[in-house]
Amino acid sequence: MNIFCFLISYAIVSVCADDEADCKKQIVITSLAVARAFNIYDYTVGNNSGLNGLELVIESIEVNGRAFRESFAKINYMIAVPEKTDYLPEIPELDYLNRMKKCMFLQFLFRRELVIKLNIALPIDINKRIVDPEFDNTQNFGDLDLTDLAEQRRGQVVSALINIIRRGLDGPLWHVSDDVYMEWMSRMMGLYMSARLPSSPIKSVWINTQNGTFMLWDGSTHKRYKRILGVWHQINLNNSDPVQLLEEQLRRLDEELILL
Repeated sequence: MNIFCFLISYAIVSVCADDEADCKKQIVITSLAVARAFNIYDYTVGNNSGLNGLELVIESIEVNGRAFRESFAKINYMIAVPEKTDYLPEIPELDYLNRMKKCMFLQFLFRRELVIKLNIALPIDINKRIVDPEFDNTQNFGDLDLTDLAEQRRGQVVSALINIIRRGLDGPLWHVSDDVYMEWMSRMMGLYMSARLPSSPIKSVWINTQNGTFMLWDGSTHKRYKRILGVWHQINLNNSDPVQLLEEQLRRLDEELILL
């Protein structure tokens, strides 16, 4: 009986270890797609030309991808904080998958968006072997550190997000209603703040269409934003008094990042 229990426990541990290695492998492959998307600058939407591929896909996911907009935790994990696997139980779909398999699938979904929209030369079949000079199929993915993997692409994601937000201070690339624009801005800011400070990622985004405000919460601190006379501000938590221009806040955060 004891030997039987040991064998069952060993099998469970082995399966969990394999799932974790597969999760890390998907993050590595997706990071390769992110890097290639980041280095493409020849896309045009409307009057905007020379757009960065990574920016285009992230913005497209948020504006046009209703399935992605249903859960902030989903896009936050996919794009900004792939090492935060504790986020995965908060994503209200794919409950039949364990945490690591959900990680694999969501990272694959992000890569699939990049590959299809930008025609990147990587397979869109999650089970297909990667044949690419920049990818080593023989490496031990289980030994890789999740935080290190996330950091390898974080700079590109942060750069893309801050450019999206700055360009979108007057509206996103696609024409949308005011309510959708506010939702878009709230989630772009949530993604940026998570990627910018992954030790305290944004956990919740609240939108109040009645007073035109949105709020970000990282588990300990709330930040509230509003568009006043066409200009975005961080505002007081108790009223609509401006605290800081959003553009100034972004500039300060960007300068701090350069100094790190």
